[in-house]
Amino acid sequence: MQNPVRVEGPQEIYEALGEQRQAALISAGPGVPPVRATVLNLVAYAHDRIHAAEMAAQAAALAEQHPSRTILLSVDPIGLTGDWDIHVSAHCHPAIPGYLVCFEAVELVAHGRAVDQLPAVALSLLLRDLPVILWWSGDVPVGTALFERLMASADRVLVDTASAADPDGLLRRLAALGGAERCQCGISDYNWYRLTPWRELTAQFFDAPDCRPCLESLERVRLEVSLWPGRPDWTQGYLLAAWLATRLGWAPATPLWSAADGATQITLLRGRRAVTVEFAPSPDPNAPAGLQSLDLVAQHPEGTASFTVRRFPRGARAELVTQLPGREARGRIVPFADAGPTELLSSALQDVGRDPTFAAALRMAALFSAQREAESVRRDT
Repeated sequence: MQNPVRVEGPQEIYEALGEQRQAALISAGPGVPPVRATVLNLVAYAHDRIHAAEMAAQAAALAEQHPSRTILLSVDPIGLTGDWDIHVSAHCHPAIPGYLVCFEAVELVAHGRAVDQLPAVALSLLLRDLPVILWWSGDVPVGTALFERLMASADRVLVDTASAADPDGLLRRLAALGGAERCQCGISDYNWYRLTPWRELTAQFFDAPDCRPCLESLERVRLEVSLWPGRPDWTQGYLLAAWLATRLGWAPATPLWSAADGATQITLLRGRRAVTVEFAPSPDPNAPAGLQSLDLVAQHPEGTASFTVRRFPRGARAELVTQLPGREARGRIVPFADAGPTELLSSALQDVGRDPTFAAALRMAALFSAQREAESVRRDT
């Protein structure tokens, strides 16, 4: 990576980019054809300098797999250091014969009166005919001029509900945004990618011929979620339950929420048959935040069957147990590591276009959250 070059104002960005790109092409080595491969625009918003540095490092680490023009944005309304703080960098290296994979980064910090100009400047830097991903860390200010203008040019909006001050609230806003006429983009959430191993392991239970009939007769689900003190975040539980419900054709019952045995639960219907989904806080105070265990109970032709995925609090492992009636339990230990920030970003950038499975799960999860909040308000009043 070339050392970032500071420029004085937006009008100098393209000249600096050209110089940095030329230097990168030369440094790639003699005899390399100057044909660049850049596959996307990544517009990233960071709410402070620390997050900006982290996001820039993650995007740069993926330059080979996802060569992009990354435009990193942040604001400083006080404006003590002039209107703009802008840095430009580029890096190219040989990939397949005849091509260079190039990564370009422009960091824009707008101060004071320049904040209003930030969307226009950022959008002017987009490479034409390439997809635009808007990546927003922390809380997402839906409805603000900055977000709405950037979203209008995006093919996909990537967020992390786990990083928001109010994860449930952001989940509901994302679902509403996904159905809004003004949003023509897809929605992605890091929490969905964190659930990938949970979804894969759950599906694997029913690959076995003797377990497959149980998929049609699930009657109870229990999800344990580790919560941070003072900041309850049920979004992973809601999304996994919603994934099961939308894949298996379960519809919300009325009323949806009730309390049972120290946990709260929802009732869903598959035809006339009820399916209960319990949400319980994890009893392990050392468990990392997020989903910790999943228990499925079904009626097998010979009796009750159960399927369990339980994470170990340490060691990046999980235990899977299948218990069919009248048989010995089948158990195994599998790797189960938390995906890091760069890995999550890579997974998100691999998705092309809209994900109808996630979109359906997001709508259902937002319904769970909204009705739980409404029930809480009703009880309090």
